[in-house]
Amino acid sequence: MRVMTVHLKTLSPVFIGNSEEVVMASEYVRKGDEYFRLHEDFFYTTTSQMDFATLNKPKDFKDLGHFKNLCQVQSRYRLNNCPNIQGEVKPFIRTGMDLPYIPGSSLKGALRSAYMINRISNPQQLENDLQSVINHAKFVKRTTFGKLSSSLDSRTFRGQLKNTKYHPNDPQADLFRLIKISDSSSLGKDDLQMTPVIVYTIQGNALSVKRKNPHSNQPMQINVEAIPADTLITVRVTFDEFLEKQFTRTISFEEILDGSIRFYKSIASKEKEFYNHYHINRVKDFYHHIKDKQILQVGFGSGLLGNTITSLVSKGMQCKIRNAIKHHDAPFAPKSRRLVCSNDGSPISPLGWLEVVKME
Repeated sequence: MRVMTVHLKTLSPVFIGNSEEVVMASEYVRKGDEYFRLHEDFFYTTTSQMDFATLNKPKDFKDLGHFKNLCQVQSRYRLNNCPNIQGEVKPFIRTGMDLPYIPGSSLKGALRSAYMINRISNPQQLENDLQSVINHAKFVKRTTFGKLSSSLDSRTFRGQLKNTKYHPNDPQADLFRLIKISDSSSLGKDDLQMTPVIVYTIQGNALSVKRKNPHSNQPMQINVEAIPADTLITVRVTFDEFLEKQFTRTISFEEILDGSIRFYKSIASKEKEFYNHYHINRVKDFYHHIKDKQILQVGFGSGLLGNTITSLVSKGMQCKIRNAIKHHDAPFAPKSRRLVCSNDGSPISPLGWLEVVKME
């Protein structure tokens, strides 16, 4: 076995969800610039004994302050840098001890998709195949294009085992079996921040905030627990040299990483031009600053271009794919972006970008 340690740094907030998907903001209590996620048993036991109807009266402010102090002591974890939030929150994946981490499967999936897309040598043939899918599929769904992507994935990572009892398409013959990526080193349970993410969409000639509905001024906002930018993370990569000897051809982790980085650099370049066109300067500057770094993108927020074969085809074909799935005729694809925003709602950065700092 060959073991490598890969050191990563977050360039923008990173969010990877857990099985809860969303929880109500009422499960968090704010105190100053911090939010405390409560133990469910404590929350329901304590609040059932309080008369919240009277808490708006000055004489009862002491009771509310006492309640918040109790929440701080009894909380599962604390979130920093908190704006005022409403609605739902997407919790970050954590261990049983409430320690946040990046799953190795998330990193491996990002590398696999990016390397596969970077290896496609004939984008025009891919576009023809996609057009054929649109023309002949009775009902077009995301999974319709997923089958084509799976076929490309199989051809990219198909190995030939010297033990011929396995068919080349058998999962046992997948070259990615040679590589195992550990979950990241755990962060401290209070190391995350509450991060507001606002959906922006193309409207006319501008990129504007998407509203909850046509009659509302409220933005389409998603609140997530996120790893802050400039956080250092470590993962361990194991390459199985014994298993490698059973394949007639092989692949190295360094080759996969280099191909993936080239793909994500191309995505960053396209996104920089997109935000430059719509004069979203702070986000454009973010992409300008990362263009020479060794970059990857993981988790929530990568969107249509981040980890799918549609990034290789023309803008016209991207529109056809999106319109076929969502059944509308919008002239742009992707039409929307999810951006981390400041407390005043101005966009700061995208989500999910990492820098590969070093390997050893």
